[in-house]
Order: sequence, then C-alpha cells, then structure tokens
Amino acid sequence: LQATEALAGYDTIVFAVEGTINLSTSLAPITESLAIFGPGDPDGGISEIKLTVAGPGNPTLTGFTFDSATDNQIFTLFGIATEAWQTGIEVNSGDYLQLSHVRISACTARGLRFNSGSTGEIFRAEFSANNIGVDTLESMVFISDSLIANNEGIGVSANGAGIRAYDSPLHIRNTTITGNTVSGEGAGIHFTDTTLWNQLSLTHVTVTNNRADSDGDADGTTGGIWTTPNFFAANTFKNSIIADNYAGAEGADVLANCSGDFTSQGNNIEDGDQCDLTEASDLINTNPLLDALVDNLGLTQTQALLAGSPALDKIAPADCEPLNSDQRGALRPFNGMCDVGAFELGGCGDGLMADDEDCDEGGANSDTLPNACRTDCTLPHCGDDVVDAGETCDQGILNSDTTSDACRIDCSLSRCGDGMPDDGEFCDDGNVVDGDGCSSLCVIEFATGSSDDTESNDNQMDVRDDSNDGVEGGTTDSSMDAGAVATTSGGCNMIIRGK
Repeated sequence: LQATEALAGYDTIVFAVEGTINLSTSLAPITESLAIFGPGDPDGGISEIKLTVAGPGNPTLTGFTFDSATDNQIFTLFGIATEAWQTGIEVNSGDYLQLSHVRISACTARGLRFNSGSTGEIFRAEFSANNIGVDTLESMVFISDSLIANNEGIGVSANGAGIRAYDSPLHIRNTTITGNTVSGEGAGIHFTDTTLWNQLSLTHVTVTNNRADSDGDADGTTGGIWTTPNFFAANTFKNSIIADNYAGAEGADVLANCSGDFTSQGNNIEDGDQCDLTEASDLINTNPLLDALVDNLGLTQTQALLAGSPALDKIAPADCEPLNSDQRGALRPFNGMCDVGAFELGGCGDGLMADDEDCDEGGANSDTLPNACRTDCTLPHCGDDVVDAGETCDQGILNSDTTSDACRIDCSLSRCGDGMPDDGEFCDDGNVVDGDGCSSLCVIEFATGSSDDTESNDNQMDVRDDSNDGVEGGTTDSSMDAGAVATTSGGCNMIIRGK
C-alpha cells in the first residue's frame, strides 16, 4: 500500500496467495485511486474469499480508510475479508468505493462507514456480526445481491443495526436483511431523512426476523424498517417481503415490520399491515412461508421459499426487469414467472449447480450446442446427438457397433477394423492385420495353393487350373466343399470357400 501511494494514477494490487494478514495497527489511509484483488474466484462465492485482513479487536482501529487528497478518487475491493476492527472500511468525503465479493464481520463499531459526500456500490457482499453492518452519513449508496445479517446495535448504536442511514439516498435490491437486533428502533434498516428529499427504495429484498427493543424496556418500536415520517412517501417497496420482524424481548413480541411513510410499487408481501402496501398485487397479513437462513448454493446465505409460498411465481417477467437473477445469481424469472423477495426458487436451468446436477449454465444450457451443459443438467457426453470435443461423430440413439456405416458407440466414425463391414469394404474381421484373409484395407486376400492350404482359412480363395481335364471352358471341382462357389473364367476354375 505504501508503494502504490508513491505512484501516480490508478494502481492495482493482486494477491495470489491465500491466508490471513494479522495487523496490530490500522492501515495507513489510502489517498490515490486503487484496486485490491484477493485470490478468490470472480465467479465463486463468499466462501472463495481467501485473504483476510484481521485487526486485533482494538476498539479504536480501522482496517481500510479511503481518504483521497482530492475528490473523485475510485477505490475497489474484491475478494477481501476484514474482521475484528473497530470499523472494517471507512470512506471519506468525495470518494467512490466499489465492493464486490467482500465479507466484513465482527467489527465493534461499523462494518462499513460512508462519510459525508462519499458514494458506494456494494455487490455480492456480506456484513455479519458487526455492531452496525452499513453506516451512511449524507452519502449515496447502492446495495445489491448481498446479505446483512446478525448485526447487533449496542453501544455506538441503539438505533439501526443492519443498515443505519442519515440523509443518504439508499437503494437496495436482491438482498436479505435478517437477524439484526437493537435496543432502540429500526433493527433491519434505520433511515433518517431530515430534508425529506432522500429516498429509500427496496426491490426484491427480503427483510425478516429483525428485532427492535431487544432489551424489552419499551424504548424501541420497529424491528424491520424505521423511517422518518415523510408526507411525500418517497420511500418505496417493490417485489419485496417484510415479515417476522418484532419489537420487544423474546417472549414479549409485538409485530413491528415498518414505521414511517411508504409507497408500494406492487407485488409485495407482509405478514402484518404496517408498510402501506396498498397495490392490488400486494398481499398483507400473509405468511410468506420462508425457510431458515442457510446456504442455498449462492454467493451468500438466503432464505428459500417453502412449498406453497404465496411468493412463488407471483410476478410477470416485465415487472421484475431489469433484474435477471436473484441474490445468489440464479436466473430470474424461472419457469416464466418471478418470485417475490431476494430468492428465486429454481432447479435445473437456474444457473446454480445443485448436488444432483452435473452442471448448470442457466440459459446457456443446450441440447444442440457442442460442449454445452445439457438441458437436463448433465455434462455433454457421447450419445447425446451432438458432436462435442474429442468426438468425431454422434448420432445419439443411432450410435451402433453392429450397423454398417453408423457412428460407433464410442462416438468414432465407422472404419476398417471395427468388425463391421461398411460401404466400400469387402470384409472386416475386427483388425487391420494383413495375411489373415481380410487385409488391413478390408479387402479379401487371395492366396494360391492346395485345397488343404486354403481350407485352413475361410476368408481365402482356392484357384485351380483344370484346363487339361478335357472339358471346354473348364469344369467344376468335384471335391468342392459344401457351400463353396465355383466359377469359370478362361479355363480356370475359381473356388471361393467361406463360412
């Protein structure tokens, strides 16, 4: 990092090794545009993040600080995990941060902090077990395809644990916000807007099982989403699930999904009636039937939809555009319709390889393209009627080792020596050896000699000259074996013996 600070322009650091870097002090502030890439697979999940920058748990230290000397610097983190800092990552005024495939956990204050005037894009990230997951102050932030879970707002934040936003436009899509707790309000999202011009928007978001007033002293009222009252009702929900959010200590629960003013853009589901869901396509007082938060093959954990969920196949494709995948990266829509929330229930063809699948390339699955994953999620193989790499033919169920001129069952072309006479061959004894009656070119071999000699090989011909027996044009050999064929030509008898 110190070396890149001395270089002009946009720099890149790539870690080719995995492991953990344990630091005893904060990293020096990064002031020039910089991209840092860990060794994780860009197409892999959070589990592929193999480089962790760990702090000592000191409540005064920060992992990465992005603080340019001039505004409009761009910083990128990919494939990096930070843990056990006071603040995992901090972005200062005027700077732009891109996060992808990043995990921030166990920070005693904030996982990610955007200070006034900064901007952030968060894609496929996880914020878990921090005091606050994402904390924004007068900054614009976009969050997509991420998990914000099990953050516990204590000490520094009695309000807001998953996300705390102050006068900050906040746009969230394809994200699960769950299991966050605070002693005050807004465990999932706490959105303060003193100007009444900032907007909170949720599209295909699942907000569940967040708890306010966790100490039970009646000092908090909203477990799910708390916003400043806004008569413009600029805060929006679309294709989202808000359910099972509570206020009060365990055992003294009060359903508390939303507080504030919202506008529905349709196709939302709430298990209460607190979120201003008034569109005809909305469902209120409805259990969305969600499974527990687990690994469902995606980049981050998700809550799957159970059988019979009202969220299944509820949305027409035009209403879930432009999103073409869910939080995990699975194709959306699946089977013609989209599901509500961050999770799209799929199967073979959703782009995620399940345990009972050999492959899954989503929309690229094909039964006609060479080397593609097949539409039944099996690997390309000999016998699938497509000529793939390493094959010279493939006629599917017509592949045969016993039919002339057919593609063979090992997807090789019919040929001399395969044991089956094909067009242009006079014989085929299963090898390409000369001298055994069928030549290496699959032509019948002719040999001269006595009848005793020829009788030892059924594929050879016995040629005799009986021109002196007094019979014009030659005679047939009275000693021919049964089944032999005799022909005459110019006084010579040709006796062909065969099986």
